[in-house]
Amino acid sequence: MTSNRIPCAISLFILYFESNYFSMSFFYFIGIGGTAMASVAVALSRAGHYVTGSDTQLYPPMSTFLEEHGISYCNGFAEENLRSFSPDAVVVGNAISRGNPELEYALEQHLE
Repeated sequence: MTSNRIPCAISLFILYFESNYFSMSFFYFIGIGGTAMASVAVALSRAGHYVTGSDTQLYPPMSTFLEEHGISYCNGFAEENLRSFSPDAVVVGNAISRGNPELEYALEQHLE
């Protein structure tokens, strides 16, 4: 049996974003393929936000999970990804470190 319930931690995360970034509607996830990141991305998408992101070596089950929920993503990290999307907010996964071209661009441009 599949549950459509959103885990509590993710619900709290969404409440935080809804209260602090109410007008924001476009989220870009650097490292969208992680279990937690993909779950938050889907939860934000279900809440009505546009969500996309990037990762390397994204494979099932997470690639399938994102695709089933209509979330497209870029394969690999490139500054151009962020430049072309111009998101309202950038969410950075804990596996992402300094030197990542998307992270460096987000920091240089003072993206939220």
